[in-house]
Amino acid sequence: YSKLLLVAAGSLVWTSQAMAGLVFICNSGLSLSEADVKAALQGDRPAVKVSENAGLKNDMLTWAGISESRYKSQWQIKNFRDGATIPPVKNGDSEVVDFVKSTPGGMGYVSAKPGDSGVHTCF
Repeated sequence: YSKLLLVAAGSLVWTSQAMAGLVFICNSGLSLSEADVKAALQGDRPAVKVSENAGLKNDMLTWAGISESRYKSQWQIKNFRDGATIPPVKNGDSEVVDFVKSTPGGMGYVSAKPGDSGVHTCF
């Protein structure tokens, strides 16, 4: 999936974030690259506290290139083996923003860039 961005010269550039309808947000004290976000979504960045957005989960899975069953089993294995916390499921953008804002190391995905000063886009 790609995101269409307008460039000053009027040409079009595609980036990989929001054609899927996703904006990845981070707590104000956290900065992540696109690769870091993908790793965090798969439980490979234990310091990052991921929150799921129930309404956008399928879009996130498509963007990350992972099936629902693989995603679920990866988190179950990481939880059992490493004690990783399975991402909490939030109902909508505002709940995800609240979680990310109040959680050091918090990251989530929403449908539009929030205007909240406690969070910012990850990449």
